Amino acid sequence: MLEEIRRKSSAAFPSVIHTKEATEVVWFSTMVLWGVFLFAASLGFYAAMQYWYIPKITEDTTSIISDVKKLSDEIDKDKRDQVLRTYSQVLNIKKLLGNHVYASKLFTWLEKNTHKGVFIDTITISIPRDTLDILGKAQDKDSVAEQVSVFESLPEVKSVKLSEVQLQTSPAGFHILITLKPGLTSTLE
Repeated sequence: MLEEIRRKSSAAFPSVIHTKEATEVVWFSTMVLWGVFLFAASLGFYAAMQYWYIPKITEDTTSIISDVKKLSDEIDKDKRDQVLRTYSQVLNIKKLLGNHVYASKLFTWLEKNTHKGVFIDTITISIPRDTLDILGKAQDKDSVAEQVSVFESLPEVKSVKLSEVQLQTSPAGFHILITLKPGLTSTLE
């Protein structure tokens, strides 16, 4: 019955039925073809990994391990231990230098940022507190004010406190306490 309906409709609309059937067949065959292609590619990839790449890597690794064993047998144990001790000392020195405080760079920084009319008499550096305690003299009160302004404008400075200003004498005396940002003394350039 179904076949007879198909023949009659095929006779009435031949291009519509054939196009629809052709589309369904092409779509299905394309999917089957892609499935077979992906399966074959996966199978090829697995075979290449299993039978070529993994054995090659295993062989190379074994070769490198045997070369390292040969080299370690050529060097006697005392020399190896000596090299390891030296290497450990170098690592410790590198760590210590990395945490080193650069006080000389702090002096260079201070010299670069000191006003021309200001003369520093005494400086006390406290590395744990990151402070500079400065006693000095200036030509006049404007030089003291400009010096405080310069220190306050620097990005490395956390705070500046001016005290014990003696403006009646010439040169004017002052006491400045500068608090630097934490860790600055070990990274200052």
